[in-house]
Amino acid sequence: MNKEEVIKKWQTALHGFEQYLKIDKSLSKNSIAAYITDINVLADYMIEKHNLLPDNIDRDSLNDFFVYLSEAKQIQLISQVRYRSSINAFYKYLIYVNITDTNPLGLTESPKIGRKIPQVLSFEEIEAMENSIVVGDATKGLSVGARDVCILEFLYSCGLRVSELVNLQMENLHLEEDYIIVKGKGNKERLIPINIYAKAKFQKYIQDYRSFLRIPPQEESYVFLNQRGKHLSRMWIFNIVKKAAADAGVQKAISPHTLRHSFATHLLYGGADLPSIQAMLGHSSITTTEIYTHIDKSFLMETLQSFHPRYKISD
Repeated sequence: MNKEEVIKKWQTALHGFEQYLKIDKSLSKNSIAAYITDINVLADYMIEKHNLLPDNIDRDSLNDFFVYLSEAKQIQLISQVRYRSSINAFYKYLIYVNITDTNPLGLTESPKIGRKIPQVLSFEEIEAMENSIVVGDATKGLSVGARDVCILEFLYSCGLRVSELVNLQMENLHLEEDYIIVKGKGNKERLIPINIYAKAKFQKYIQDYRSFLRIPPQEESYVFLNQRGKHLSRMWIFNIVKKAAADAGVQKAISPHTLRHSFATHLLYGGADLPSIQAMLGHSSITTTEIYTHIDKSFLMETLQSFHPRYKISD
């Protein structure tokens, strides 16, 4: 089969895979884009190096691909694991539509990597970040600072992913009942309690910022907006968090996700049980949530001293 025919076959397979992720799996746009990007890299390599169709890829050619990722593209192990996940999903689709009956990924050896303990902020550092933002005179209106403080507080108080924050809808804020509804990965909805402090920051955001905007009809449902009345991007949120950290003198390398990690960690330190934290974070598996039990050795020692017979200190 000539190269043009191989390219066309790959394009057809990729289009079908994209529709499968969207319709059958109900994944978000960001998740779909990540899968498609990874499989496009696989397709380009297999077309250029081996002229192979998806159903002709074997263990050796796939191992060559991972060597290419590691050596030529300098892709780190953690990202190679992501590629493996994308390829696995792609072959599940190909098997589902009877394009192939085997998944060559199962014949390759998965790289072994340790779980990375996430960076966490102290409560004092989060307070300093919020206090570093200039809210401005409420009588003048359109306080960008009021918006940015509210964003930081929602990320921390509710443990939101950045994608969940930028897509948060006004209709899903039930502040009188003290909870919000968040749509997470796979369009799964979860309920998260919201505290008085976060509600106060939200009311100030509405009063001193949002109420002054001219909001296009198609943007009215989004909670957090820019000065043109359009919903914020993920990068915008990243920049807000980075600037607040720098202004507060926080030396740690952080992102919006750091506030989510801090939310979970502070709940654990406060005595919350893992299943409750799992539910509020929207983790499908409790093993993902368990990473937070490895963050502070002193917390673990306090737990052992309190509850294990061998560690209890006699009066």
